[in-house]
Amino acid sequence: DKVFSVSTIEEDIRREAKWAAEDAVRAEMQEVLAEAVKDARKEAMEEGLQEGLQQGMQQGIQKGTNKFAALVEKLFSENRHDDVLKASEDAAYREQLFQEFNL
Repeated sequence: DKVFSVSTIEEDIRREAKWAAEDAVRAEMQEVLAEAVKDARKEAMEEGLQEGLQQGMQQGIQKGTNKFAALVEKLFSENRHDDVLKASEDAAYREQLFQEFNL
């Protein structure tokens, strides 16, 4: 009751060539997909880094603005109006005042 298929050597060669071609196409598709995934990950990481840097810069600017505003408030409360102008123009003096007021 067993059925055996008899094929010619030529049919076997064609079948094996077809399988080899299909394997080559699958391998190429896997390489292309792997490269696309690699590129997408790299792009996502770069975008994330840029967003993080931008957010960090904005936070730093806000922190510096708040720190200077607090300094100005303290100087005005002590009637040190001239120091406000000097602090706005002289970074070293401004740092000295930040230390003086523990800011």
